[in-house]
Formats: sequence, structure tokens, C-alpha cells
Amino acid sequence: MPDLFTSLLNYLESQSRGDTTAAREIGALAGQICAERIYRDASLSAQQIRGIELLLSEWQGMFSYPLGRTEGLPFLIALLKFIGRRPNLDPLDLYGQREWKSIIDLRGPVETVLIHSCAGCGTRYPRMGTSGFLDLIDFLCGKCGNVIFKSIYDKVKEAACPCGGVAGVGCPTCGSTEGRVIEEMSPYLYFSGHKFYRDGEETPAT
Repeated sequence: MPDLFTSLLNYLESQSRGDTTAAREIGALAGQICAERIYRDASLSAQQIRGIELLLSEWQGMFSYPLGRTEGLPFLIALLKFIGRRPNLDPLDLYGQREWKSIIDLRGPVETVLIHSCAGCGTRYPRMGTSGFLDLIDFLCGKCGNVIFKSIYDKVKEAACPCGGVAGVGCPTCGSTEGRVIEEMSPYLYFSGHKFYRDGEETPAT
């Protein structure tokens, strides 16, 4: 039976060639690893397995909806090969790779997109769930839906969007910040049709 590394590499490469059955196999691998408290593979170090878990988490986000983001597969394949060469892998080394930055370009500095229902007018709108390590706040453009990330230390209440609209925090219809989360969405899905801007830099939707 092939080891985890070889199996995953083969499935990712098959999926990148258009094999529609490969996604099911990758999903099964991800489920197997997540089901075990400590996953072990004799051919891989604990650090490598942790790196693979990170890649599978990104893969699950990319393909959490029917079309998925197939343009991300070459980056995952390259990162998996990098992991395979590093028994003493440090996650910081993984995050420093060009391909990891390309993955961030697909989903933004976002872990999940939270769809809110405004308590004031009932409008549904997205808020970005970012890591607690990032001192960022998201401003949503009410005109185009693009997102502008600003430092929480900037003390600004709105931001100009390149489309000509105004981005703010809260409901884009009435401005209320009161409401409740009604569902979650993959950032890979949201940013497949929207752009995000950070520190004056644009990442275009693909």
C-alpha cells in the first residue's frame, strides 16, 4: 500500500490532469487523518505529517464547493514535494515558500467568511474571519463587494475602493454593526469572484 505522501501526490497530480475521481480519494485521505488524534506514517516525520495536514486543510477549502479552485493545485503539489524533502520541517519554512504566498493570493488573509444578517434591515453581507495573529480589520465595499484590509491601528471608519465605492465595517445598506452570523463560506469561493486589497496592493480575482 502506498504511503501517505505518495498517495496524496498521485491524487493531486491526477486531479490537476482533470481526473474527477481523485477529489474523492483526497477527501478520504483528509478524513482519515482528521479522524485520528495522532496520525502516524512510518515513512514520514511528525513535522511532515503536520505540514501535510496544513495542505489538506487548504485543499478542503479550495474544493468545498462544486467548481473549486483548480488553479491552486500546482501550488499544493509543489508544497507537498517541498515537505517531502524536509523531515525536520518548520511550518515557517512552508509559509515562506512562493507557492504558499500564491495560495494566500487565492483566499486572502482569511480563514473563513462569515455571512451576517443585519439586525437593522435584514441585509445579508460577508465579514472576514482572520487569524488572531493578524491585526487586520476588513472593510466591505457596498458597491462591488471587494474587501479592503486595514490595520486595526489605523483608526479609520471607512476606506475608498478602487471601483469608486466606499468600503466600511458593518451592513453596507444601513451601516449597522448589529446582527448575527447565519452561515459560513469558504474564502476561496468568495474571492473567486471578488478582489481584496491590503496595504495598497491589489490581488485580482481569478
